[in-house]
Formats: sequence, structure tokens, C-alpha cells
Amino acid sequence: MHSSTLHLSIPSSLEEVELLHARLVTFISENGFTDALKMRAELAIIEALTNAIRHGNQHDPLKMVELKLWTSPNILTCEVSDQGEGFDPEKVADPLVSDNLLKTGGRGVFLLREMADEATFENGGRVIRMVFRE
Repeated sequence: MHSSTLHLSIPSSLEEVELLHARLVTFISENGFTDALKMRAELAIIEALTNAIRHGNQHDPLKMVELKLWTSPNILTCEVSDQGEGFDPEKVADPLVSDNLLKTGGRGVFLLREMADEATFENGGRVIRMVFRE
């Protein structure tokens, strides 16, 4: 497996995520990752892009979302960043706590942490870095 990178910048539109989806799947597939990793990464990256558009940039088409992907042997690293106000990921309600089971918020951050082998938030919550390992 060789190293490769993908860096894209898209306006804050959910339609852009749909257009980007095929390119994302192709990049992961072309780098020889297993189907299990592809599935986890695809789900988490689409969720991170959607969160960046919805919650970070508040659907503002003048604000951009950046996606950076890079590979090394058996590792896919992804960084999604937005131009929003940021947030504290530690203050997001745990959706598994009984009081939060019916709430609609907090599931995206939970999902990202579950799907990735590592998920870290930087720059006041405006950047998420996820690492996926074979």
C-alpha cells in the first residue's frame, strides 16, 4: 500500500456532501483498505461533513468545509474542518444515558468516536481528526 492524499474544500451545502460521497468511496477503495474499514470510515466521514455544514457553518454557503484524507500503511487519517463558532465536545450529551435516549442531539459525536479508532477535536471543536486502522 502506498501513501496518498486527498484535499477538498466544499461550500456548506448538503448537496455537496452527496456529490463528494462517490469520490470519498473511490479514494478509500483505491488505497486497498478492507470493506470493514471502508464502511466505518465512510459512515464517520459523511457524518463529520454533515455536522460541519449543519452545526459548524449553519448551512452558510459562504463558509467552507475542508476534507483532508491521507494514508499510510494500514492507516487512513481524516480531518474535517469548518469555519463555525466551534463547540466543546465534552459538553455534548451522551446519547446512551437514559435521560438522553430520546433527545436528537449528541448522536453524531458519539458515532464518530465509535467508528474511528481515534477521534480528536481541535481548534475549539472546528476540526475533527479521525484515524482508522486495519
